[in-house]
Formats: sequence, C-alpha cells, structure tokens
Amino acid sequence: MTRARRLFARGLLFAGALGVLAWLLGRICSDRWVWSQWLLWLPAAVMTPALGLMAAGLLLRRARRWLIGVCALAAVAAPGIDVLRLWRPNCAPNGSLRVLHWTAGPQMRSTDLLKQVIEQTDPHLVVVLGARRASAGEALANWGVVPGPLSRGEFMIFSKVPITTCRSLARSDDIQLVELVLASPWAMSILLVDLPSDPARSRWTIAQQTANLMSRTLPSEPDAILGDFNMTQASQALRSIRPDWALAWPGGGSGWGGTWPRAVPLWRIDHVLTPPDAPKPWVKTLDPGAGRHRAQIIEFTLP
Repeated sequence: MTRARRLFARGLLFAGALGVLAWLLGRICSDRWVWSQWLLWLPAAVMTPALGLMAAGLLLRRARRWLIGVCALAAVAAPGIDVLRLWRPNCAPNGSLRVLHWTAGPQMRSTDLLKQVIEQTDPHLVVVLGARRASAGEALANWGVVPGPLSRGEFMIFSKVPITTCRSLARSDDIQLVELVLASPWAMSILLVDLPSDPARSRWTIAQQTANLMSRTLPSEPDAILGDFNMTQASQALRSIRPDWALAWPGGGSGWGGTWPRAVPLWRIDHVLTPPDAPKPWVKTLDPGAGRHRAQIIEFTLP
C-alpha cells in the first residue's frame, strides 16, 4: 500500500470514528452541558455516512472482510434506531378527554386552516401556541363553552368543557407557565409549558429555572404537564424538571412521534408528562399542513 493511500484510509477511518463518537457522546452526556446538548440533537442516521467512511477506510487498508461487513451492515441499520425511537404501532384511542396541542408559531394566520384542524380532530380542549391572528378569526369566535379563545401569553385556549381556572403563573426569561383547571366531572389540572428555543442557551439551566418557577408558583401538583419543551425525547434536562414523572411517549404513543420540524419531524420536542402511577394518555401526532411543529392529540383517561 502506498503512503498516500495509507494516509487517505486513515483519514477516512478518523472521520468516520469521529462521527460515531459524536453520536455516542450525545447519548451518554445528554444535555447536561451546552457542548453536549448539540450532540444530543444528532439523529442516529448520522452514523450511516460515518460508518460508511469507516468501511471505505477498512477496505483501502485491506482489513478482514467480516470487519468491513460489520461496518457496512451497521451503516445500513443505523437509521432504524430513529425509527424504533419515534414510531409505535397504531392503536385505538382509549381516553375520555381529548386535547389538541399545537405549536403553530406566529407566522400561522389562517383561521380557516385552524378551524379545519379543530374540526378534523374533534377535541374537548384546544391549546394553540402562537397563531394569535388565526385564533382571533370570526370563524372560531363562538367555538367552545367560552366564546372565542382564552389568551394567556402566547397560548390560545378553546374549550368545550367548563374551565374553573385559567391563569398565567409565570412568564420569565422566555419561560411561560399557564395553569388550566377543568371543572367537574373532568376535574383535571393541566400545566401548559412553553420553553425557549434559543439553541445557544443551556437546556439544563432552562430546566432548573422551570422547576424552580413551578415550585414557587404552582398551588398543587397538576395532573399533567404538556407543551413545547424544545428538548428531545432523550433529554436528561427534560426529565430533571419532574424526575419521578413519566413521558407519555412512547408508553402511550401511536404512529410517528416526531413533532419538529413539521415537514421532516426527526425530533419530538412537544411532550406530555404524567405523575407516577397515573394512566398513560394516548398520544398521536398529525400534520396540520402549516406551522412550525406537528400537532399532537392527547387522550387522557379520567375517572
């Protein structure tokens, strides 16, 4: 083997190993540090080109065939990790309270589209983040028990069930918390959350700030927490907000679970958290045809 070929093979092996190491470090270190939170966002599919480079380098070095084959096979199988993480077999809903949650974004202005999504999913409760102009349209003025939406910060809330409490608990440093309490017989308390999307901010710090705001402002523990957390499914920062609580996905998931970006949803950043031992809600995502995120339908099982 010539010197140039040997150096080129080493370069391929180094580049490939660096890609695999970056993905592994993201999974091990999660988003405890700013440098590692960037790596956590790497999908498993990034290992396909990385392992392909390693296989090419081994081939140039005339390594054993089984070793080349293992790298090639792993490169093909790597995207399957993303599929296993974000897909669950479709199953029928089994809840009694249906909630539509959608981070539509401020650019969404179509009242007719918002109305179409609501009519298509037929929820009891609608929580839309952003889309203030669309929510204020005449076509939705009389939807729900309270005519028109309840506006709390960036949240627009429509409801077919009576609401006893709808108040903003905190709006600090781009963190929004809204308490929503439904009247009997539903008698359910839901905490709505919207966390910052700035990728340069520490996710771990945001999570600790959120947990502190909750402890200071919540009068009692809610029955569920849902919203746009801007943290991935594997985030340790997300789990640190309520360490004992469970993520509804994948336990109650149905279909493809990614919510962002809407066109190619490779990450789930809109979440539903439930207390320990509480029944897992049924969760399904859908493409509303506009906005930044996919919407999610959540069905809670209530007494």
